[in-house]
Amino acid sequence: MADCWGSVEGIIIFDYALIRRFKFELTDVFWSRGRFRYWRGINPPAAFITFAIVEFIIYAPFIPYHNIIFSNSWLISFLLSGLIYVPLMTQWVIPKYQPELKGSIFRGGYVSDEVMTVFNKES
Repeated sequence: MADCWGSVEGIIIFDYALIRRFKFELTDVFWSRGRFRYWRGINPPAAFITFAIVEFIIYAPFIPYHNIIFSNSWLISFLLSGLIYVPLMTQWVIPKYQPELKGSIFRGGYVSDEVMTVFNKES
């Protein structure tokens, strides 16, 4: 069960800390028609794919060293989630589904013009 939470926490933390750099549009989180609208509240392109891959790796008994992986499932699922989720978001989901976000993972994260106004920075 820890691996499930590790994967979910990894997706949330890597998205918030690495991709968005602690800048988040709070109003869009609560709006049903906000920037974070996905299929039934789930981000199927990146989050669901990441979760499914990580859970398969953790629970697949035919993978070498499965006992070590399973014993450290929270940490491994947390790190694997970040390694899978970040490229999926930056290379696929943001360019295709959220093109209004500007920036990059190396220059302040992906944010919109409204967030840059709130944080008093230029986009």
